[in-house]
Amino acid sequence: MLDIRRITEKDKALMLAMLKDFYHSPAVDHLVADEVLERTASDAAAGNGIDGYLLYDGDDPVGYSLVTSFYAAEVGGKCVMIEDLYLKEACRGKGYGHQFFAWIQEQYKDARRFRLEVTMENTGAIALYQRLGFQWLNYGQMALERP
Repeated sequence: MLDIRRITEKDKALMLAMLKDFYHSPAVDHLVADEVLERTASDAAAGNGIDGYLLYDGDDPVGYSLVTSFYAAEVGGKCVMIEDLYLKEACRGKGYGHQFFAWIQEQYKDARRFRLEVTMENTGAIALYQRLGFQWLNYGQMALERP
């Protein structure tokens, strides 16, 4: 059974190790500097604009998630962005993803849309998301990065 706990300051090193594993995997299509990942772990622990969660099976950490939310005019309400959902390789295919998505929909009851990004190479995640009812949004994204 999956236990989901909000990250605290004492959890930063654990989350950072998993962040680095995720961001240095084929699930991410661009390089993210370690100092950015360190800032992300710190912001999640502080609740600074991002909700960070650690996923456990008993006392064993199995993954993490980062979540933000914003108003989306195209749905007329709150959109929850699942920034990251990471499960350790040995923990995939055990139902944790299904449990996480049931939990997040319960936690964010006022959300009108749940959104996430996935690389085309991450076929296992795509299959899960489609089974859960996620559909492709057919438009590109643009970004302006600031240091």
